Amino acid sequence: MRILASSNYFPEHVGGIERVAGDLVHALRARGHTVQWVAAEPSDYPHRGNAEDAPIPAWNVTERRLGFPYPLPDPRYRRALGEIVEASDVVHLHDCLYATNLVLFRMALKMRRPVVITQHVTEVPYRRWMVRSIQGEAYRLLTEPMLARADRVVFVSERVRARFQDVVSRHRSEVIENGIEVSGFAPPPAAERSRIRQELGFDAAETVLLFAGRFVAKKGLAHIRAAAAQQPSWRWLLVGRTDDEDPRAWHLANVTVVDPVGHERMRAMYAAADLLVMPGVGEGLPVVIQEALVCGTPVLTSVDTAVGLAGHRALVHEWDAATDSLRGAIAKSLAQGRDAEAISLQARRRWDLAEVVRRYEALMETARARPRR
Repeated sequence: MRILASSNYFPEHVGGIERVAGDLVHALRARGHTVQWVAAEPSDYPHRGNAEDAPIPAWNVTERRLGFPYPLPDPRYRRALGEIVEASDVVHLHDCLYATNLVLFRMALKMRRPVVITQHVTEVPYRRWMVRSIQGEAYRLLTEPMLARADRVVFVSERVRARFQDVVSRHRSEVIENGIEVSGFAPPPAAERSRIRQELGFDAAETVLLFAGRFVAKKGLAHIRAAAAQQPSWRWLLVGRTDDEDPRAWHLANVTVVDPVGHERMRAMYAAADLLVMPGVGEGLPVVIQEALVCGTPVLTSVDTAVGLAGHRALVHEWDAATDSLRGAIAKSLAQGRDAEAISLQARRRWDLAEVVRRYEALMETARARPRR
């Protein structure tokens, strides 16, 4: 099968969706499919990848100046995109709003190529009211019509599916949670975990709390700041890119801030942590939560995010901001201890990439054989 896959960026722009798209592309290629991966390539994130990848030069001004990632592709590459669409059997888009995906969607409709859309997120509660307003109109005018016209739609969690239940009928959609290459993650032996903590500057007896993601309001950084100030004995390791929050400006001695790191380095972060704390809202199922659980690291997340796990919410600890402080929820989670092997086993069974790829493969074959248009 000849598949055109498109995401906002390539994985050099560190982010969950880019990682998920990349893992899926590589796995489909390993199963014998021809996959051309299209994504924006801003000058500050040059791509180093497979010969079948199709990087599109783009301007990244919106992320640098306005705080949201929306690369603008060079219009001179429009003809090249059309040729890739024409040569494909199926067009697979990761999320709707991005400029390149909008262009590819229109081309696919015109050329009568079946379209599969994976919708990872719902509206992001940005701090700036103007950005929130623009986003709301974009979802109404672009995302909802695209989902309504796609041949098949995949939602990464039940929570995201519920948001669009009036737009996409159930017979055209299904929930497929993001897959993880589980062979690369496992709970480390005690000696290795002790060594990793020492390398990162943490003592064996210290409580280490990890957060990973962009430093934006929706990720719950204000709650993390409050918890860190209230409990100075807890050590915090924050991994991410500065956006509308800058944790370095908190000037808290128990907070260590690290720029985004690669896949291999994140494994060490998970191994060192006693708890991954992800108090954000407005997300699907962050890949860092899945990776941490596969590594055997307990996770505390908001009720808003935990809802997306449907019948498997017991995999994580939940924090309800209406009834408890983040500090109180962390203390309760830590008190329950950790059974790394049991946590990892459940997560591996649920998110093994091999099974996820088989489901996508079957869905794309169906879309190719029975396009809706």
